[in-house]
Amino acid sequence: MNSERALEQAAQCLAQGNLAEAEHFYSQLAVAEPHNVLVRHRLGLIRAQRGDFSGALRWLSAALALQPDEPSILLHRGNAFSAMGRSDEALADYDRALALQPDNAQIHFGRAGALYAAKRVTEALESYDKTLARNPDLVEALNNRGNALRALGRPEEALENYRRALQLRPDYAEAAFNLGHALRELRRYEEALPQYDKALRLKPQFPEALHHRGVILRHMERMDEALEAYDRALAMRPDYAEALYNRGNLLQEMRRFDEALASYELALRAQPDYADALVNRAVLLQRLGRLQEALADYSRALAIKPDQPVALYNRSALQWTELRAYQPALRDMEDLVRIAPDHDYAQGELLHLRMFGGDWQGFDEQVARLDEGVRAGKKGGQAFCLSGGVRLASRPESLRRHLRRPYISTQTRASKTLPQPRQENPPGLCLGRIPRTGHRRAV
Repeated sequence: MNSERALEQAAQCLAQGNLAEAEHFYSQLAVAEPHNVLVRHRLGLIRAQRGDFSGALRWLSAALALQPDEPSILLHRGNAFSAMGRSDEALADYDRALALQPDNAQIHFGRAGALYAAKRVTEALESYDKTLARNPDLVEALNNRGNALRALGRPEEALENYRRALQLRPDYAEAAFNLGHALRELRRYEEALPQYDKALRLKPQFPEALHHRGVILRHMERMDEALEAYDRALAMRPDYAEALYNRGNLLQEMRRFDEALASYELALRAQPDYADALVNRAVLLQRLGRLQEALADYSRALAIKPDQPVALYNRSALQWTELRAYQPALRDMEDLVRIAPDHDYAQGELLHLRMFGGDWQGFDEQVARLDEGVRAGKKGGQAFCLSGGVRLASRPESLRRHLRRPYISTQTRASKTLPQPRQENPPGLCLGRIPRTGHRRAV
């Protein structure tokens, strides 16, 4: 075969976006020229663009075996590792590439994405800063820097990054979407809503934007409009577990309980390990008097996520006030105090349980600490203190002895307020670019 002609044809197909034909030509060349680095590199890029990252790794590793110190191949293999969630291997490739080309903005950008995926957000922010120092107009880096700032609890600072990205690229739907998130986190709902609308104008098939539009509308108490937004999102993506979950929450608030149960059921079919959906379905089942089913859902949620405060609190309250299961309720509240010592009511409820169970060991010291915290303005223990529990510390010993007897309260306690809708991980964390077609992959 004429290798030079085949290379020209392959390059032309790649430039036109005809990946299948380009791969055909490059595959023939790979057989004819077993030491051609460029051919293996291009095959790796094509495999990545087609979503076959394992295949991309094979070809890119073959190219590196022939040319170990080529920064562009290291960059693209790092991108493939990142797309597969193999952050440590990706970082190793990016670091090798940076040792060869320390001023390459794309390598810094890829490294930042891998650090973010590895939850090393502060380091990711530093890498985005290095990226933008070398290429201030890289809109993906501006967008992702905003995401990192939000992850660090700095949404106000994130706003400027998203706005700058939109100034440079007005049709950047993901930046408008993420700007809406940042404004929502700042409770600036009236400003956030137009950003989700803008994202939808730019990208009509954007179920995530519709879903979060619904979340904003729910915050604004525009319930019917929120429900319509969730339904539109689910029309585009019927197995969207997060939207099904928040739709169930909204229907529960609207007291449309049968529809809420159906929505939670669909969310759990789409994502069986969705602990929050189990908790909120349990809350609804408890409201409907289906106590054993509620208990089963709380227990399933805790099997998935043992340190979930709402599930521990609610299961304890259910077992104590409804099912008269004192010891399991006590264990749950002790676990809650251990994992979430600043929980608003856990300390006070635990003291209630111990008092009603006749467990007075260290009781006065715990009451004194609780009283001190409440006087200092802490919420933890208010329920106990306001009920008069703290005054035990000043009562005569004879009266306290009278109170020290096992007792189980018969008062029915309302379940805790539903958790706020969770934020979905924002799209737009780009892992890097492949020449000619600008391939990006969201994290």
